[in-house]
Amino acid sequence: MAYAIILVGIAVTFALGRTPVERRTDLDTYYATTPFIAEMIVLYLAGHLAAVSVTAVSALRWARQVHGWLRAGLITLGVGSLCGAGYSVTKFAAVIARWSGRDWTQLGTTVSPVAAGLGAVLTVVGVLIPLTGPRLTQWRQARRTYAGLEPLEHELAELLTRRALRLPRPRWSSPATRLVWRQTSIHNALGHLDAFFDQALYERTLETAARTTSDPEQAEATAWAAVVAAAVAEERRHDAEEQDADPHLAPADDPDRLPDRAPGTALLVPIADALTRSPLVAAARVRTGTTEGSTRA
Repeated sequence: MAYAIILVGIAVTFALGRTPVERRTDLDTYYATTPFIAEMIVLYLAGHLAAVSVTAVSALRWARQVHGWLRAGLITLGVGSLCGAGYSVTKFAAVIARWSGRDWTQLGTTVSPVAAGLGAVLTVVGVLIPLTGPRLTQWRQARRTYAGLEPLEHELAELLTRRALRLPRPRWSSPATRLVWRQTSIHNALGHLDAFFDQALYERTLETAARTTSDPEQAEATAWAAVVAAAVAEERRHDAEEQDADPHLAPADDPDRLPDRAPGTALLVPIADALTRSPLVAAARVRTGTTEGSTRA
């Protein structure tokens, strides 16, 4: 309501005053002593100063109660509003100097536009930060997860190609889309390998890993990595020999099969990391290779 009154006052005083000379940059100081136009100048500067001051105080006060991208946006918005207040203050100073007979026109024509421009940019950025920040975080997390899954996809790459289990790689797509593509490929391969998962190997590796780490998730990931590496080798041998029945293949109703047919999505990155770092996985590969060589002999 108060701001509406100020707007009406600006319109009325401008209509009552006379501005015969066009002044695009220094209207405030040029007409600072002109009847009615002087009042209009005071009204619009006071209204602008009040608006940006309230915005700055509210934004900075609210920023103390929130976190993350919203906090960053509110702080930026508050600083931008303070810069906008700098515009009004410098204009006011130039006008008051004109009333006192001094010429501070340069203050209103050089400093004020810089403050206004900087304030406008920061205000826009402050509004955009909470809108774009979470999406940038999601993209960054998707890129990190996508890169973290690369060792696991590489482990399964030959199987994915040979069994045509992988969709074409998406091009010119978002990190989230590429991540879904890689996760889907991995799950397709794990779903094909679930019949080759060795519960005994899983339990042995889990027990050994649990003794070397205090992180249950890491131990579980290491056990799954060993099982996946062994299953890849076993499936490759089984396919190469083209057997109708494999003595190492557990039937669907075998009580020794793993209770989980495949690891969950949240465990895929730790499994990928264990594939490249864990000596237990390397040992499982060696044992599987030795068994494969003995079987062929």
